[in-house]
Amino acid sequence: MNMNEISQMARHEVGWRKAHHQNQREELISEMAKLYRLLFNLNYNDALIVVEFRVKAMKFHDVAEEYENQKKQKEADKYWNEVERNFQKHFELLERLRKR
Repeated sequence: MNMNEISQMARHEVGWRKAHHQNQREELISEMAKLYRLLFNLNYNDALIVVEFRVKAMKFHDVAEEYENQKKQKEADKYWNEVERNFQKHFELLERLRKR
């Protein structure tokens, strides 16, 4: 990996985090897919599919935290389960694509 790729990864990492904070879903997915393309040597379209599960998990994570902040643990746990389910799909797909 060269310095240009490392610089690009840093830019895409910041890009997806900013997009998440600004609630810009399409930009978040695009930036994260570009990061995954570099990190895991995926083509962009495969990276898009993989990060979709991660983005869903992030959304459920945000809701789970809101319920926990309201001291509603039972509701929060339902969303934490969805976080875990989506991350499992994310990592399964990522592993399968990396082995190709």
